[in-house]
Amino acid sequence: MKNTILLISFLAGFCACQTEPSKGTPEVEVEEEVKPLVPGTVLLADSMRVPDALNERYFSVKLVANEYTRQGTYDVQIRYGENDAVTQITFPRGGTEKIIPVLKKGKEPYSYIIGFRYGNKDPLFYEYYWVQATKDKIETKYVKAYSFK
Repeated sequence: MKNTILLISFLAGFCACQTEPSKGTPEVEVEEEVKPLVPGTVLLADSMRVPDALNERYFSVKLVANEYTRQGTYDVQIRYGENDAVTQITFPRGGTEKIIPVLKKGKEPYSYIIGFRYGNKDPLFYEYYWVQATKDKIETKYVKAYSFK
């Protein structure tokens, strides 16, 4: 009996809380505000172990937001063992709001390709920026150019 009373009380309270929108006021969809990424936020990162008989070392690449990320520019932080490099990458203009950065391993040893997908529905990977390291040097370069209108 006690459970029945509780259930009836709950349902009565639940039904009383539900309201229908007034018919005189049209519903308005509120657009979600896109908040800029905080500088220093790591968006993409990957690493692989570097062969070293004495130490545990890695080759790593990170794509990091900076103060210019709203315009399509990001920091690229690269590390090979104890060697560090930082550079910037700017994605193609005209598509900044639809570009989704992607990081993939490259074909060469100790290399990565930073590319992108264009929008949520595009399955293609667009190669854009190449990063490779050896114990002597760290190299980066743009590999393709794209234009969005």
